Amino acid sequence: MKKQLVMVGIVVLFIFVGLSGCTNNPLNTERNRFIGSWVNSTYGIQTTYTFFNDGTCSIPFGYMHVQGTYTVEGNQITFKYEPSFMDVYKFSFSSDGNTLYLTKVGTEIATAYTKT
Repeated sequence: MKKQLVMVGIVVLFIFVGLSGCTNNPLNTERNRFIGSWVNSTYGIQTTYTFFNDGTCSIPFGYMHVQGTYTVEGNQITFKYEPSFMDVYKFSFSSDGNTLYLTKVGTEIATAYTKT
């Protein structure tokens, strides 16, 4: 009897260990959709946002790119970059996931970016 209880305990332990990696955090999933480079060529000027899986990014700032970080919460993405700037955008994706629409909070103008 004692041997059977030990075996049941071992089986239960394996089940818990096996299922411990089965989390589906929707925030991480949503953030992962950004990873890669996104290009916009409105008005003949090419603008590229590049997102990395560690939460860092390269974003346009005037005529140069700066390194920063990004966080995703709900339907908003927040960019933070040096020295102490922060921009917040509402975002959405096309149904195929290859177009990203960014709308700076406080404006109604959406800019479309295509994944490269």
